[in-house]
Amino acid sequence: MSGPGAVALSWLRGRRDRRLLERIRQHGPTPRFHLPVLRSGEYTVDDFPEPRPEMWTVDAAGLHAWSPERDEPVFDLVWGDIRSFELATTDVRGQRTDTGIWIITERVGRFAVQPRAVIGRPFGASTTKIHILMEVLRSLRREVGPQHDPGRSGRAPADR
Repeated sequence: MSGPGAVALSWLRGRRDRRLLERIRQHGPTPRFHLPVLRSGEYTVDDFPEPRPEMWTVDAAGLHAWSPERDEPVFDLVWGDIRSFELATTDVRGQRTDTGIWIITERVGRFAVQPRAVIGRPFGASTTKIHILMEVLRSLRREVGPQHDPGRSGRAPADR
């Protein structure tokens, strides 16, 4: 998409992301990293209940999935349950293309997220950006890692 349509989508996405970031600031711990993701697409998680995550935050406890419709994360995943981060690939016109990041866990299994290019933009990240984001997640896991396991993961906060 280009032209006026892209401008309108970017403006709407920017407003929605600003509201979501404000909600995260009000109700969550201070994150070390924000990962904006697509809500729908080839690798989006259909197992997540509505509302689906639009932003993941990373902190000393683990990963937290956020949606603008809720004050609390819709899903928490502690570092101790995360085994690895891997590239999610698909065939596009006969060539393998990296389109997301698999999060491989102990309790939940594996699921993929499709990163957006930047906060405030509605478009998916490029292959290069996906590689960089995966390395950032791996680095954060090494930095704060499984030694910080304050609770159970793989559950929505309301289930606790």
